Amino acid sequence: MDLEPHQIHTFYEYVGFMIQEESEAIKREEYLQRPMNLLNQKWSKIKGHARGSVDFLKDQDVIRTVPNILQTNTSVASALRTHLLSLITLIFVNMLNVYKMYSELILSSIAEHVLCKTFEVKIMNFHFLNLRWL
Repeated sequence: MDLEPHQIHTFYEYVGFMIQEESEAIKREEYLQRPMNLLNQKWSKIKGHARGSVDFLKDQDVIRTVPNILQTNTSVASALRTHLLSLITLIFVNMLNVYKMYSELILSSIAEHVLCKTFEVKIMNFHFLNLRWL
């Protein structure tokens, strides 16, 4: 709770390095589930609300939280190297769905002749076009 997003990414990356060193696949999976639980809960909450109303994704906190969740997963994935399949299976399809929802929001905002310089569209474009996943 007290860490800045970049500090959280670094923390999770180093957790990923530690998990990557585990030679037993079953233990590695178990170790991966524990630290990712909080992120997965946030992710599930966002997905649930977004399914109810895509407009939920326009909320400023959500616009900031989603890229942070994805970046944290990226940090873990980069540390896991060859053992990242289990992480990807947890988030990949849902990540694509959220990208699709944001793309549709951006396109609908443009289609409604809303200026692309509005804060929401600008920040969504920034976060989701510049995020490097794997």
